[in-house]
Amino acid sequence: MWGRIDKTRGQGDKETRGQGDKGTGRHGKKDKMKLGLSLKLGIFVVAVFGVIIAGMFLYQPLRYAWLKSRLMSKDPEVRDAAIKTFLAESERSLPYLRRWLSLKDTNLRVRILDMLWNAKGNIWEEVLPEIEKILAEEVSDLTDGIFIELEKKDFDWKKRFRNKPDCLVSGYCYELLSSPEPHERRDIAIELEKLGSIRAAPRLMTILRKDPFSWVRYSAASALAAIGGSGVFESMVYTLENDAGERVRKIACDIIGGLENPRGFAPLLELLKKEEEYTELSRLAAQSLVILADKRHFNELLEELESTRKEIVLLAVVGALSWIGDVKAMKPILERYEKEKDEFVRKQIMRLLNEFNIPDDVEVWLDILREPAFKFMHRRAIKTLGQLGDSRAVEPLMEVLSRSPKGWEPCDAAAALGLIGDPRAIDALMEHHGGGVCATNAAKALGLLGAKSVEDKCIELIKDRNMSHRHPQVALTLGEIGSKKAVEPLIELLKNPKNFCVASRIAYALGKIGGERALKVLLALLDDHNDKYWRFEKYEALGFIDDKAAADALLQCLATEKKSREWIVRALGNQSDPGVIEPLIKVCMYEKDSSTRRAAAKALAKIGGKAVSQKVIAAYLAETSDKTARCYALMALGYIGDPATTDFLVSVIENEKEDYRKWPAVKALSGIKTVRAIREFLRFTSGGTKLWSHDRRLIVNLFESGHLEAIPILINLYKRWTPIHLHKEKSAAADPGTGKTKTTLRGIYGFYRYWGGIYWLWKRMPESFPRGRPGSLTQTRKIHARKMKNWFDKNKHRLAWDAEGKRYFLKPEK
Repeated sequence: MWGRIDKTRGQGDKETRGQGDKGTGRHGKKDKMKLGLSLKLGIFVVAVFGVIIAGMFLYQPLRYAWLKSRLMSKDPEVRDAAIKTFLAESERSLPYLRRWLSLKDTNLRVRILDMLWNAKGNIWEEVLPEIEKILAEEVSDLTDGIFIELEKKDFDWKKRFRNKPDCLVSGYCYELLSSPEPHERRDIAIELEKLGSIRAAPRLMTILRKDPFSWVRYSAASALAAIGGSGVFESMVYTLENDAGERVRKIACDIIGGLENPRGFAPLLELLKKEEEYTELSRLAAQSLVILADKRHFNELLEELESTRKEIVLLAVVGALSWIGDVKAMKPILERYEKEKDEFVRKQIMRLLNEFNIPDDVEVWLDILREPAFKFMHRRAIKTLGQLGDSRAVEPLMEVLSRSPKGWEPCDAAAALGLIGDPRAIDALMEHHGGGVCATNAAKALGLLGAKSVEDKCIELIKDRNMSHRHPQVALTLGEIGSKKAVEPLIELLKNPKNFCVASRIAYALGKIGGERALKVLLALLDDHNDKYWRFEKYEALGFIDDKAAADALLQCLATEKKSREWIVRALGNQSDPGVIEPLIKVCMYEKDSSTRRAAAKALAKIGGKAVSQKVIAAYLAETSDKTARCYALMALGYIGDPATTDFLVSVIENEKEDYRKWPAVKALSGIKTVRAIREFLRFTSGGTKLWSHDRRLIVNLFESGHLEAIPILINLYKRWTPIHLHKEKSAAADPGTGKTKTTLRGIYGFYRYWGGIYWLWKRMPESFPRGRPGSLTQTRKIHARKMKNWFDKNKHRLAWDAEGKRYFLKPEK
């Protein structure tokens, strides 16, 4: 192949030469271009200059690269010579030194910094920005060495780095191991907890294992709970098993529960088995055991339930099984309950059974309702089935309703059937003969079902004097379904009622039905003063009818009545007549009874509108002497929630000198629920830090504002919240061995209970949001709060508020 290519190339060359010869000059040869001497000299000069210029630019980088290699030399004389050169040319060498310090070469950094520390003057300050970048990296021997040298230079690094938390973390980590004073090490651990950097975790774990003082180890464990990081769980298990300090072991129990690592179950159970008597440590271990329990431990827990003889182990096992929520465990727990002789333990087991964490599965709850052994859970099952609203529960609930006309179970069954809304329940509800709450629930259920089909039958029963025992329930039913045909029969029966119960139910029914005829009768009833037992119901019934005559009559009663004022105020809240506004404002500001004042504020909020809020402001400004009344007026503005009052409330807060008089205006801002009002509210409460768990209404307002800034505030509140069940009592009995008062099992209120107040708010968050658990101990809450904050930081750009459903949801990713 290569021979063919050569022949073809030769032929082509001949042809080309032949054609070229024809076009040549006079002698038949091609002319060749020659370079002149001057041109050659010019090219040479340009090349020489290019080499010189390139050398000028490359000389310094190459030279400093060479010097760097000499600085890293193992020969001390070579290194010293390179250091002298660097320091002699400090201005030219500094850019190179800065660039090399930015590299991740630890040995090179050490040589450069060592050279700068030992140099005369403060040349090291020129590379301080690069030193700060090194200090912001992982804590290491290099960062410790930097702080050692900074202290030799009398450099106030805490002041310099006060706005650079990453550098502060490195400094505190250095001090944590170097400080000889235990109280300083404790304070440093607390500062590291506040900074919350995971870079500090290795040093804190070292202190936790090696520091000789238990209170320093305790602070290190607390900081690790807030910071987290790999190795924390193993450190806590090691501390639980080996630490000599009781207090340190207790916090380790708490943290193990909060970390929710299933591997913590075994050491906690082992600890409970080893404890000879009930102690605070075993109580904390029991709480953490409950948190960690899941279905993987189910069989082990059942075995322990059968075999254990220790009270604390028994309660921990029952609590864990309750949290897992597998119904198969209920019968073994009941069997153990029957065998137990200690009344306190029996009471605790029954409480834990009542709080069994059963899933929202209709079939599971129906099985519980059908099982006679689970009678103690029947009411809970009935209520849950009503909330689930599944039609499969209708027949079993009707059967409960038919068992007895009295008792709480039929009452709950009637209410549940109304919530489900299945028409099949109408006849069963109608035939239910229970009195009191049962009758009320059945009547309201029929109203929810819109049971017009029972109207004629109810009217017949009202007219039948022999059915007087059914009259209260039937009257309520007619009122709930709004039967206009029943007005006259009800009025006729009201002329001669058998007792006050019948009269009160008829008045209620007339108020719900409404109309001129009913109004006239109810107004006439106000003149009857033989109504000692049902005067409240008359005011309530009259309040259902929105009419000027009703409003005037109620206002007249408000002026003369002394005992039933709260009910009159509530009734006035249903009136649209502008004439009721100013009397309600006066009640809100000057009434001595707090519940009546609150009812007046709620009534004003129910009426609502800009006119109401403006009249409240006018009343506030008009009152100059009674400062308490002014505070109550501000409270009313919070209930009304008019966005137009934001500027007024802000001005009150800024101009009021006394803090306790500012607080009602701050509370009122939380009730407005606009973005601006919530921001002002957070400003005046220092970002929510002045809120506490008992400020329930403020917390709800904050959450339901739909303002994302509210969620971190609620997370911090959760972290600071002390649940009721953590308060304990001391036993009066002294330990015979030591003579000291000891904490006994009976001195503890219990360890398996949902914390009140804030927990229900988390149910309004998306499913992926980390939720707390029953064992809400201090460190556990701290760990949960960290998980919640991390989730919020990751998802806040997708969070949105559903105002109708009153819950947050995640928008889809773009």
